[in-house]
Amino acid sequence: MALPSNRRPSSPSWIASTFASWWQSQQAQVQPAYRWQMLKPRQAYQPVKHHPPFAHQRRTPKAFTLIELLVVISIIALLIGILLPSLAMAKRSAESAQCKSNIRSIAVVNMAYATDNKQYYVPATYDEMANLERWHGNRTNTSEAFDSRTGRLSSYLDSQGEAKKCPTLRHFKDSDPGAWGSTFEAGSGGYGYNHQYIGGRYDLAGYGQASKLTARTNDVYSPTATIMFTDAAGYNTVDGSMSLIENSFAWSPHYVDSGIVDPWGGFQPTPTTHFRHNGNTANFAWVDGHVDAQELEHSAAHVYLGTGTGEQTMEFKIGWFGPTGVDLYDLQ
Repeated sequence: MALPSNRRPSSPSWIASTFASWWQSQQAQVQPAYRWQMLKPRQAYQPVKHHPPFAHQRRTPKAFTLIELLVVISIIALLIGILLPSLAMAKRSAESAQCKSNIRSIAVVNMAYATDNKQYYVPATYDEMANLERWHGNRTNTSEAFDSRTGRLSSYLDSQGEAKKCPTLRHFKDSDPGAWGSTFEAGSGGYGYNHQYIGGRYDLAGYGQASKLTARTNDVYSPTATIMFTDAAGYNTVDGSMSLIENSFAWSPHYVDSGIVDPWGGFQPTPTTHFRHNGNTANFAWVDGHVDAQELEHSAAHVYLGTGTGEQTMEFKIGWFGPTGVDLYDLQ
C-alpha cells in the first residue's frame, strides 16, 4: 500500500486504522454469496455459503384422505370385476382344449384297435342285455362300477387303462350321485361312443344282436362327416330329480332297429351329447380322427320324465346339433 508522500506513519494506531479501512474496501468487492470470516486459527479462513431459510427443516409427509382411499379401493374392485370373468373364460377355454386332446386320443386308440382286429372298431357294449361290458371297461355285476383295466381298449390307453376325464365335466357332474349313479356308466371319462352305427350295427340287426356287430373302417362312406365320440352325460333319475352323471353312449336323434330309423313313430331317445364348454359347445371326434366343437341346437324330452319339447334337457345343455335325422351318425 502506497502512502502519500506528505504523510508518514507517526504511530502504530495510525497504521492499524489505515489497514482496517483497506480491508473493508476489499471485503465489499467479494461476491454476495460468500463472505470471508476470521475463524479460529486452526480452521483458517473458509467461505461460508448462505442457504435459503427453512432449507433444513423436516417436512411431514401428507397422508391419504378417506376419499382418496375409497377411490383407490373402488378402482381395484372395478378391475377385479372386469378381470375375473375373463380369467374364468380363459380357464374354461383351456379345459376345452384339454378335452379335445382327450377325445382325440380315444378316437386314435379306436383306430389302433381296428388295425389290430381286422379293421373292426371296438364294440360299444358287447352284451347289451346284461350291461356288464362297455368300450371303457367291464364289471361282474350291475351294482359295481366298471373296471377300466379289463376293457377292450385298456391296453391302448394310459397305464391304468382309463379314458382321460374331461376336466369340464366336474363343474356339472353330480357330486353325490348315489349308488346307482356312481356305477351306471362311470369310467367313460365323460365321453360317449356312436354305438348305433360304429360300435354296433343297428342298421343291420335288432336289439340284442346289433351290439355284437361293429363297423369296419371301410364301411364308413364319409369318415370326415361321421361322429365317433362326443362329450356326453346322462341323467340320474332314480330319486325323481335330474342330475348329471357319466354316459358312455352318443345317441343320435332317433332310435334305429334292424335298419329302420324311428321304428316306433316319433319316440326319440333321450339325448346324451353334453354341450358343456364355452358358448354351449361340445367336442366331437369324427371317424377320420379330426376333432371340432359344435353348438347346441335342439334337444328332446327325457324318456322317463314325461313328454315335452326338450326345454328341460336344453337347460342341462344336453341335446344335438345339425340335422334332426341320423345323417351325422350313420355310415352313408
